[in-house]
Amino acid sequence: MGSEFTDGTYVSGGFFGLIMVLAPIFLIVCNYVKQLANIKKLMLFLAPLAGLIATFIAEKAIAAGLNVSASASMGYYLYLIISIAMIAVGFLQYQNIPLSKNGVLEYVSKNIEKK
Repeated sequence: MGSEFTDGTYVSGGFFGLIMVLAPIFLIVCNYVKQLANIKKLMLFLAPLAGLIATFIAEKAIAAGLNVSASASMGYYLYLIISIAMIAVGFLQYQNIPLSKNGVLEYVSKNIEKK
């Protein structure tokens, strides 16, 4: 898993690149495997977080292997935005907040009133 260039160098994101791919797949699997139902809420929050952290680490590892500064492309930013959205949805489900507009607004207004 990596890239081999014409000069014979080889660069790999390795384990962290694998986490980036497997984290969303694990979320899909959690919905269909009944044995994972008891950890589903926790995984809906932690798996995207692990994927997001792995994104930053893999980018740095690849840039260090090439001895250049890596510039982020459109796919990187797309994965970043989707990961942040998945973390937000996972947090809402972990807190048992309905994913409707009214459910989120009600949760926010309750927290504002407490302060």
